[in-house]
Amino acid sequence: MTSVETYSEAKKLLNASAPERVVCRNKETAELEDYILSCFEEKKSMSIYVNGQPGTGKTLSVNHILDKLKVLKFKFCFVLIFLLNFLICI
Repeated sequence: MTSVETYSEAKKLLNASAPERVVCRNKETAELEDYILSCFEEKKSMSIYVNGQPGTGKTLSVNHILDKLKVLKFKFCFVLIFLLNFLICI
């Protein structure tokens, strides 16, 4: 088992609240998945910025797509950045 597979398995076991499927996000998930798959097929690099209110299914949708890509044996790097508030005082 590779380190990525070990991490994925541990993530599934530790996140008991994650549902098996994404509900009410079919359109959004399909759009993201189509774009990501087209980039792999065309062998071009990409980045995606997913924005929305907390708790609306952004991370869950992306994780489901990434799980599908792992099954298809695609190699990728996923960087998740949370930014709640940013304040610069001068």
